[in-house]
Amino acid sequence: MRASYAKQAGDETLHRYADRIKARAVRRCGELAMAMATSKGGGNQRTGVGVHPSARKANGHAAGLSDHQLKQAIRVANVPETDFERQVDCNV
Repeated sequence: MRASYAKQAGDETLHRYADRIKARAVRRCGELAMAMATSKGGGNQRTGVGVHPSARKANGHAAGLSDHQLKQAIRVANVPETDFERQVDCNV
C-alpha cells in the first residue's frame, strides 16, 4: 500500500524502498510457513520437502493468506539468499 502512495507522490526512491521491504516480507512469510509446517510433522525446514501440502495450506489460511499468496511466498523463500539479495538490491 505504501508503495502506491510513494508512486503517486512521484518519489521513486521511496517507492523502491517500499518494494524492497515488501519483497523481504514475502520471503519471510514463506520461511515461516515452511517452518510452521515442519515443526508439526517432520520434513526439511529449508525446502519444505516432506511436509504435507494440507499442513502448509492450513497454516497459510490461518495467517490470512490465499493459496496463491502462500505458493508465491514459498517460491520466494526457496530462492538462494545471495540471489534474492542481489535481485532485491539491484534497483537501489
